[in-house]
Amino acid sequence: MNEANKMIKENHEISKKLNKENQAIYTDIVCYIRVSSINEKEEIISDILDMFLRCQEAGKPIEEAIENDYKGFCDSIIGSVSQKRISFNNLKEYLGIIINGIFILLTIDFVFNYIPKLIASKSLISYQFNVSFFITTIIIIIISIAIVKYIGKNSFKFSNRKSSKKENFLFGSGFASFIILMGIFQYVLRNYVLFSLSGYYVFFVLGIYWIYKLISKIKDKF
Repeated sequence: MNEANKMIKENHEISKKLNKENQAIYTDIVCYIRVSSINEKEEIISDILDMFLRCQEAGKPIEEAIENDYKGFCDSIIGSVSQKRISFNNLKEYLGIIINGIFILLTIDFVFNYIPKLIASKSLISYQFNVSFFITTIIIIIISIAIVKYIGKNSFKFSNRKSSKKENFLFGSGFASFIILMGIFQYVLRNYVLFSLSGYYVFFVLGIYWIYKLISKIKDKF
């Protein structure tokens, strides 16, 4: 387990000591700070958590330490730390998201697209990497990162109000439309194949990836 993941795990375990009200504020602050471009995210989160626990143990409200402007409090901390447009930690984080996204989507395509074809053909067929897979994968990863960034940057707004029925309907309609468009997109470009590989190779690579993820998850528990 690397140092960042170790701190994330430690902060998560320690945060369980917070009461319900302070936990809600802490969660919003964590979401906001984690989408910033600073390197020392977990160190800052650890310091904030320590401050929250000291206030709680003293029977003082969090507002007494950071007032009611939680966003302003976070911005002042982020502003006091040197930020880089492209930092090594952020680059590593995005690279991890991209790699995991590719393997997850490849696994889904392999299980629900390739295997049924394999069963129907009753013989080994090549796994085809077509244009639609790469384009839809890129679109889904970009949108996923954008959504996470948006939610993090607006975490305080979301926690202070409930979504209206209209907003829920628009979100649901937008999500359904996106799924339909991706389906149409894949169908139209399904015959534009970039290259093919033996299904054994793809299965082998996917197997290594998921075994690695499983081992990493087991190691993180210790």
